Amino acid sequence: MNRRDFLYFSGLATASLILAGCGIDPQGRGYSVNLPMWMISKKFAEQFPIKQELTYGGFKYGTIEIVDPKLLGAKGKDKMSLGVGFKFYNMFLPDGISGSVALNSGVRYDSTTTNIFLVKPEVEDVTVQNVSLGQFLTGEVRKAIGIVVAETIEKRPIYNLKENKSMVSGFIKGIDIRDGELVLTFGL
Repeated sequence: MNRRDFLYFSGLATASLILAGCGIDPQGRGYSVNLPMWMISKKFAEQFPIKQELTYGGFKYGTIEIVDPKLLGAKGKDKMSLGVGFKFYNMFLPDGISGSVALNSGVRYDSTTTNIFLVKPEVEDVTVQNVSLGQFLTGEVRKAIGIVVAETIEKRPIYNLKENKSMVSGFIKGIDIRDGELVLTFGL
């Protein structure tokens, strides 16, 4: 087999595998394919830990370190779940206090950078020192506690389609979450 035949058959095999994993988009935009959640979560976690200085009116009142993000899909949901750990410390708490924040979020796609971002993360629960505070907090208080984490997370891409050489990002017509899976829709 010569090089030209090999490239032809390799291209055919790759196209067959991509089409075999595709389904038709329910909105009629084209063909859809699921991105594995483990792959997205692994790439996203490579950006952490992140340290953020917290200030108010020019006064630094502490530092928050955001660690160990886990992206998950939940069956029957149209949002992505995210669990992330944090540690807050300042001069009064040199050892810091640790906890976690559970968020739900939609996704958006930036076609110029081919990045996928979380959009409008909503705080579901806040745990501090292994005590869940979610049931005791109003929606506004939960939002205030999780806002630093949510805003920081929202600015970071969860995945870049250029990472996956088999994805042709120029033909993407939509990215959404269906039944707990991140779904890319391709079309012309």
